[in-house]
Amino acid sequence: MTSTREAVRRIRAAKAMLITPGDEDCRSAGSFFKNPVLSAEQYDQLMARAKEKGLQVPSYPALDAQRKVSAAWLVEYSGFSKGYSSGRVGISRKHALAIVNAERLPPLTSWGLKEHIQQRGRRTWNIHS
Repeated sequence: MTSTREAVRRIRAAKAMLITPGDEDCRSAGSFFKNPVLSAEQYDQLMARAKEKGLQVPSYPALDAQRKVSAAWLVEYSGFSKGYSSGRVGISRKHALAIVNAERLPPLTSWGLKEHIQQRGRRTWNIHS
């Protein structure tokens, strides 16, 4: 059990999902994004849009002819790379899904960045799940 715990902690530390003194990426306000599950039609439309841009979307089979798409990929290819910042909040340099709040600003500050990312992702990829 201890080896499993340590393995999980190593993975989470690599993604800045643990509090680590001195590491500004480890002031995570949380991960607000989940991998969307798309119908076959939605998936085909997304793949066509990605192909137009010369991109390939990482995805995985889901229930009944559906596909689960990488939320981290959607975030990054909507213009929010790892390390992106907006004022005093931003995205971790280690993980595209982690919003960091280095100065412990009010939670609504992080929430505003989350909303901005989601809105641009919807406009860029036309995903509304």
